[in-house]
Amino acid sequence: MFWALTVGLLLLASLFIILPVWLRSREENGESAELRKEANIALFHERSFELENDLSAGNLDQGQFDSLLIELQKSLLADTSFNDQGEPASVENFIVNSSQKKTFNKVSNRKKDSVSRLSATNLIPVILAMLIPVLAYSLYGQWGYIDDVELMDLFQRTVNNTGDPGEAQALIVSLGEAVQADEERPWAWYFLGENFANLSMFTEAEIAYQRSSVLFDEGPEKALVLGRVALAKYINSGLEFNQEILDVIAQAREINPNEVSILQLLAADAEQREDYTVAIQYWRLLIQANPNSEEAQ
Repeated sequence: MFWALTVGLLLLASLFIILPVWLRSREENGESAELRKEANIALFHERSFELENDLSAGNLDQGQFDSLLIELQKSLLADTSFNDQGEPASVENFIVNSSQKKTFNKVSNRKKDSVSRLSATNLIPVILAMLIPVLAYSLYGQWGYIDDVELMDLFQRTVNNTGDPGEAQALIVSLGEAVQADEERPWAWYFLGENFANLSMFTEAEIAYQRSSVLFDEGPEKALVLGRVALAKYINSGLEFNQEILDVIAQAREINPNEVSILQLLAADAEQREDYTVAIQYWRLLIQANPNSEEAQ
């Protein structure tokens, strides 16, 4: 799903480069055609004027003049035809003096410059459009969190799992394969522990949580996982505190004094011991941590 979305976004982004380049190419091609048309019309008028001068000077009779003028008009109508070299055939056929040659060469040079400029301006953005996704995927593969993104579906299924043992078992298999492939994924270990806990397999859950806590750097995530470690240890010890559990609690509270799992555990233990003053203190901290939560209510 992730790759499908990124490819779709890449294609959409490419349109912002390809479409303007294509439209500009069409526009410049249209300008080039207009230049050719103007050159042909100019040369038609020059050649017509010369024929009229030749007729006045007696160099041509009326029949010859009419025949050459008709040929000239036909050539003008065919000004969109090209010879094998890509130049207008109708213009080449009637270049008869140096003035006309200069006019035609000027138009040809303008056309070549336009084509050359068009090729360069089109090529650069196309090359950049091809290089950017390659560079982006390379950098994301090195510095991004693609492994966690690929596991997101499994994580979301774990969060949404509400007491379905079959779903928990399937998730344990999938997450187990993930951690076997790469044992350095802290969130994969954490959600593996969550599914073990959903099946009341607290010994396995404690191992998974413990592995996850080791992989996390100091921060709220580590405190969260340490809270799960302490809870799993507390259940496995018969709902009694021991020094090992207290050490985990101290480590978690050093990172985040208001870690919810730790506060819940301390409040529940105080209530069980009927030390309600201490329990009330922890319950108040829980309310302050998230006043609108179901636990606060």
